[in-house]
This record gives sequence, structure tokens and C-alpha cells, in this order.
Amino acid sequence: MRRSWCWLVALAVLLLGVPAVHADGVPPGPAPSGPQVIDWQPTLDEAFVVAKKEGKPLFIAINSERVDGKARIEPAGKELRENTYHDAAVVAKSRAFVCALVKPEGSSAEYAELRTHFSIDGAIVSPQHIFAHADGTLIERKEYWSFGAGAASVEALLSMMEVALASHRAKLSLGTPGATGTPEEQRATWIRERVQKIHDGATDHPGRDVAVQELAHGDKGGDCVSALCAILLEPKKDPDTQVAILRGLGRPGFEAAVAVVAQMMDDTNDDVRSNAAVTLEYIGSATAIEPLTKHLPKEHDELAHNNVCRALGHCGAKQEAVRKTLLRELATAKTNKLSAGPAIALSYFRGDAEAARGIEKVLAPGVDWQKRAFMLYALTEIRDPKSAEFVQDKVVKSEKNQAALAFLTAVVAVLAGTDTTGEAQRTMTKGVESALGTLGDIGGSARLNRDQTEFQPNGEFVPRKGRGR
Repeated sequence: MRRSWCWLVALAVLLLGVPAVHADGVPPGPAPSGPQVIDWQPTLDEAFVVAKKEGKPLFIAINSERVDGKARIEPAGKELRENTYHDAAVVAKSRAFVCALVKPEGSSAEYAELRTHFSIDGAIVSPQHIFAHADGTLIERKEYWSFGAGAASVEALLSMMEVALASHRAKLSLGTPGATGTPEEQRATWIRERVQKIHDGATDHPGRDVAVQELAHGDKGGDCVSALCAILLEPKKDPDTQVAILRGLGRPGFEAAVAVVAQMMDDTNDDVRSNAAVTLEYIGSATAIEPLTKHLPKEHDELAHNNVCRALGHCGAKQEAVRKTLLRELATAKTNKLSAGPAIALSYFRGDAEAARGIEKVLAPGVDWQKRAFMLYALTEIRDPKSAEFVQDKVVKSEKNQAALAFLTAVVAVLAGTDTTGEAQRTMTKGVESALGTLGDIGGSARLNRDQTEFQPNGEFVPRKGRGR
């Protein structure tokens, strides 16, 4: 009798469509029908095995339903789960990958496996997307999801997937099928074909962007870098193509591109100049210091100005002349937004006591809280031992706004090295993100969707809407 009753209940669920319920009490959304479903592997471990077997790159989506394990649903993750991952174009593109959807909380075995494979320290952010080669080598890891909803979210993910595929093809050294001649001749043909795709970019933007990425990832001894730089120097090149090439050249070790990229900072287009500066930051060469320093006083666009400062910080960390330039820019910044660039730039001066003392001089009582937030962040990156005492005595004690004390206390804990759980670091980050949310964009589109496989720049905060201080 008991079995008959259970069978009837099961039949009723099938016939009446009674929704199932997750363990957390939340009914799942409707299951997509037809081909609109990404083929997620059952486990992360199986995804690695299948990727090696099939020779496909990995697409790993980290997506927790709840914020910090609490009851509130994370909106960006929800948009990705319920819409973006079910878009027909995304699903079709996903067939080129082996895909894994990681949903457990940070203590799970799968999260531990992610830390091991990709050397992730601290909290694992959700939503997050990781692309890797079949052998587990990282292609790109993008934390957070700031690309909105609907078409904007779909296009952002498709762009990341295409870049990952370009990297995968370059790693496999895929040339022209049926190519003849010596290996050198075949490679020259491979480069020429991609250069032609870039030249055809006015009518084929996706093809152009993939060609740029294939050349950037497939460079050998500077041959692809030289080809990309030659296109940049061509007269009357459209800004979109210039930006695409500049973004492709933003990789550590591309020293040969510095001189040409620096010339792009004289362009009349704000977006081109801003992208040139960010690319120099990613390359990180000391040879970029001189052109960056010369250009800084001429830069009239706030976003580009901030990016020039940040490039100077990475390329010239611990150099006295660069330190003085950035401290001067910080002290004389006419707006809070303009102060963000030099403050973040100084965060590259790890262990530099003079940089810390210079920032502390600007941290006078009464300084606007947005400007203060970025300066305090810089101090936590510099990590000079005396800064904890300074912030406690000169900033915390004079703070009258109770809402700001949690942030300041977190800063002191990070500086003092007493943040054993990482909670103070998270609180401090949220405070800076709130400041960014009230300031608006500080770096522009030049900083978005960059390949961070080999270099992760400082100060890439995601703005959050807050209630101010």
C-alpha cells in the first residue's frame, strides 16, 4: 500500500507539474527545453578529465545562488543562471568547450580543487568565469559580473568565450589547413592571413578581434607583435581597430610594442589614448616611464589621466621620480575622481615607506571620504608597518561618522596584519567599492574585459551602490 501511494504521488508530480524544491527551500526555475542548455559536466573533476580526452578548453562558471551564504539572492549570478547561460548563441559557443558549473559554497571540495589548479588565494568570488586549456593552464579568470542583463550580459560572455577560443587555437598552433612549404613559410602565411582579417575588420569585427588575439597569444620572438604594431602605425586606421590591437598587445613581456603603443597616447581619440595607457600598464616596462611622464600633464580626459597614472605606478614602482610625480598628482587632484588614479598607482609601491608617508600627508582630517578610501586602499597594498598606527591615531580617532568606523577598523586590521580570516579585507574592499559607486567610472571601458592571464592590475574594484559613508 505504501509503494502504491508513493507511485501515485510521483505520477501526480509528472502530470500536474508540481515544482520540485531545492534543499534550501527555493523552487528551481523552469528547465529550458530543446538545445538551449549548456552541457555542464557533473563535477569539476570530470570536466578536467573530459577536456584532456577531447582536447577542448575548459569553461568553468562559479555561481552561488546566495550572497555570502546568506538568504539574499545574488542578482548578477541569477541573471547568468536564468538567462545568459540559456541564450542560444552562448549555448552554441559552449559546445567548443568542456563546461563546469560550480555552485557549492567556499568550503566545498570543488572550491578546494579550484584553489589548487589556479592558485587562488583568499575568498572565491561569485559570479566568476574561468577559461583554461585542456592541460589546466589558465587562459583567463574574470571575477564578478558587471555587464548588466539581457543582451549586454550575453555579448560580454560571448566575447570572453571567443578570446578563450582564440588562445586555444594559438596554443595548438593551428595554421591554414593543407598549408604547404617550410615551417617558416607556413608561419608567415598564418600571420599574413590574420593581418588580412584585421584589415577586413570594418566589416567583420568579431573576425578582426579573434585575429588580434590569435596573433597576441601566438607570438614567437616578436613576429606577431611586430605585425600588430605595423598595423597600428598605418595612417587613417579606424579607432575601433586601434583599440582592438592595443588591447591585444597588453601582455607582460611585449617590450617591443612599448614605443609604438606610447605613440598612440598622442591620438585625438580619448578611448585610444586611454587604451594605450592601460596596455602600457599591462606590459609593465620601465621604458614606458618617460613617455608616460611626458604625456601626463597634457592629458585632459579624466579617465585617460587616471589610466596614465596607473600605468606609471606599475612601470615605475619604487622609482623616486615616479613616486614624486604621483604624490604631486594625488595632492593637487582637482576632483575626487582624479585622485583615484594616482592613489591606485601608488599601491604598486609595495614596501615603499616614502610612498606611505607621502600618502599620509595628504590624508588630513576632513578630506573627502571617496578620496580617502582610495588612499587607504593604497596604504594597505604598500603595507608599511607604521601605517597602521598612523591610521588608528590620525584617522580613526578623528572620525565622527559611525558608519565609516567599520571600514576604518578593517583598514587598521589589514595594515596591522591581524586579519587572520580575511573578513577585514572583504570589509575594506566593500568600502572602496561603495566609494567607487558614488564617484562613477574612474578608468573607463579601456579596463574592461582585458586578458588578465599573466597580469592582474591593482585597484580593479566593482562599483556598488551604497548609502555613502
